[in-house]
Amino acid sequence: MMRNAFLVPKTELETLQLKVTSIKEREVSIEVEDEDIAIAQIVHKELLTNDNVVFAGVAPYHPLIKKSIIKLRTEKGDPIKVFIEGAEQAAVTAKKISSEISKAVKA
Repeated sequence: MMRNAFLVPKTELETLQLKVTSIKEREVSIEVEDEDIAIAQIVHKELLTNDNVVFAGVAPYHPLIKKSIIKLRTEKGDPIKVFIEGAEQAAVTAKKISSEISKAVKA
């Protein structure tokens, strides 16, 4: 079954638009659409903390287009599942950062 598009919760009201552009046994390329490259870079950083990840990279599609491409290669297992785990961890990290910033601004 080819999975070519899926959504990851961004907030309670928004979702992150993702599109699988290429998938192999242990490798996947995913487009992050309508978002600044910083979002893809946060996910990329979290993917690199996974011991099962052999390679994770992110590149802008074009400087004037809000689209990034994340490439992921895993040692074993489903790369989509590994990507989702990394995206979920990135959301947790972003929430912690947001909380710390809010505390600092209020202080």
